[in-house]
Amino acid sequence: MTKHLAVLTAGAAAFAIGIFSTASIAKPMNAAEVHTPKDNEGFGCIVRANETDPYQFDADCRSQWVVKRDKDGNVVSFRYHDNGELQPGQVAPDRAVRIDVTDIIAGLPCTGREVISASGRYSSNLHCK
Repeated sequence: MTKHLAVLTAGAAAFAIGIFSTASIAKPMNAAEVHTPKDNEGFGCIVRANETDPYQFDADCRSQWVVKRDKDGNVVSFRYHDNGELQPGQVAPDRAVRIDVTDIIAGLPCTGREVISASGRYSSNLHCK
């Protein structure tokens, strides 16, 4: 597993582990489940200023993930997206930085991207299918 993907997906994976192991009661087993933390639930994400910068937690970061299962309840796809801000001490790059990531999570091949802007905005996404 690549170092940057391991850290990028640590937050997403923590949420996903619980999601992967429980099925939605109100929907059919194979319906997509959309998860968007509500205000003040304590969810955030990790952000970094460049590929070698250590991640820091951004408590105000907004995230969303979607899990799709087959008729037997097996996870067949997982999407994660977040939007945050660099934290105090992290220095924004002079121009936007894009970091592409690939790996396998929960048996699914995944691709994703982190984008850090010169304004200090941070976003990441991950798609596993």
